[in-house]
Amino acid sequence: MTDFLGALDINNRDISLAIWISLIFIWAISQKAVRKSFANVLKALAARVILISWTVMLAYIALIVYLLYLSQIWEIGNLKDTVYWLFGSGFVFYLNINQIRREGYIRKAVVDSLKVLVLIEFIVNLYVFNIWVELILLVPILLLLGGLLGCASVYEKYKQVEGFLTTLLAIVGFGILVFVAVSIVYDIQGFFSLDNLRDFLIPILLTIGFVPFLYVCGLYSLYDSIFRRIGVFAENKRIALYAKLRTFLAFGLNLSSVRSWSREMGLLKLSEKTDIVEAIRKFRTEGA
Repeated sequence: MTDFLGALDINNRDISLAIWISLIFIWAISQKAVRKSFANVLKALAARVILISWTVMLAYIALIVYLLYLSQIWEIGNLKDTVYWLFGSGFVFYLNINQIRREGYIRKAVVDSLKVLVLIEFIVNLYVFNIWVELILLVPILLLLGGLLGCASVYEKYKQVEGFLTTLLAIVGFGILVFVAVSIVYDIQGFFSLDNLRDFLIPILLTIGFVPFLYVCGLYSLYDSIFRRIGVFAENKRIALYAKLRTFLAFGLNLSSVRSWSREMGLLKLSEKTDIVEAIRKFRTEGA
């Protein structure tokens, strides 16, 4: 067990974070109202659709990790970084999965994930403070500021507070970066190591590797919406099935075209098979 934890490179920040999350969880379940809300959340997460989507997503991430392992990029020491990515960027992608159908969302989401924060998170987590500094000062401050910032960003009336908290969090982050920069200068050879390179690359590769999954999710969401409308406006099941088949053959895996067709098809009346053929022909002719 000790060897396994050593391979995971558990540091003072990880231990402090685990302690504080445990304390918050214990406090939360001690509150009746929170327990009731928590039970409702668990019921929602146990829904068949949620369980299937989570299972498929986790299986896909496991496939990415396996391919990285075969490529000798991922090793057991990167499990911690993978879990952090899953409950960070991966969870954010999942929560916004309904936004994937929006034009430009995938590109924006991936770019935002790969911006300077990737580099900053890597550097900030590279060097940690003494366990007591992490436990009593740094982790509580970061959790508190992060929680308050999350709440403030939800409500428009707290926009000024959000700006203040963002600035405060940036100051704390800058202080940590200064400490890390000094540590790197004193340990320049330790910084340029294969393990650090892996720690830097894993979140990036996971995010890039996750793009095809997001793309397929976007396609599925759009086709599901289109097929539902076809089922409503088609005169019978035979015409509906034909319309769905012609739609898929016409637009295939082209997310942009499927998105445009979903937007333009409107209340399409389908009395004959030729109706869908003519509608698609007109759509393409008009260059929509």
